[in-house]
Amino acid sequence: MSTGLALTAGFGNNLGRLICFQGLVYGVGAGIVMSTLTPILPEYYTRRSGVAQGAAAAAAGLGGAVYSLSIRHMLYSLGPRKTLGILASTHFAINTTLSVIAKRPRKFEKRSIYVAKFANFREPKVSLMMLINFISSLAVMIPMCFGPEISNTMGFQGSAPSMILAGMSVLGVPSRLLVGVLADKMGHLNTFIAGTMAYTLSA
Repeated sequence: MSTGLALTAGFGNNLGRLICFQGLVYGVGAGIVMSTLTPILPEYYTRRSGVAQGAAAAAAGLGGAVYSLSIRHMLYSLGPRKTLGILASTHFAINTTLSVIAKRPRKFEKRSIYVAKFANFREPKVSLMMLINFISSLAVMIPMCFGPEISNTMGFQGSAPSMILAGMSVLGVPSRLLVGVLADKMGHLNTFIAGTMAYTLSA
């Protein structure tokens, strides 16, 4: 993530480099961080792992609100290059610090070292799980990522799009905490199924 932002700030002066640095490099880094941290978070908690995940997701919602409001002002006052440089430095400092101070996962008597084979992905339950993840990501990410553009097409100007995006991020905070509580009460898989149904209906 930090590398993608830094390269975009330093060399992203045309569309091709922007797609490469901001899209590919940053996207891979974000995928590694977000797709890795969320699944392993319960390993640090023997009880109420769902609440821990819910709190982490809620904090991400608050961070999204702060980002959407502050980045707009940074872009206008500092410009894109300095803004991306600040974001790259901030990401690098935070991620490096967390990597150093993070505790080791809980020890298990025996860990599975089984590597999934390609044939496993052809099983119906795995294929359906992948399809559900794909659909839910569309329902979650598209409104959040393209909120400002949608706001502009609806006639909102000035700071209104960033305010709308911040509001959408804040509104997700209590629901994410609630999902974490339900995961501890109902089980993670049952909560996942219920959440997917809610995402589908909202989309």
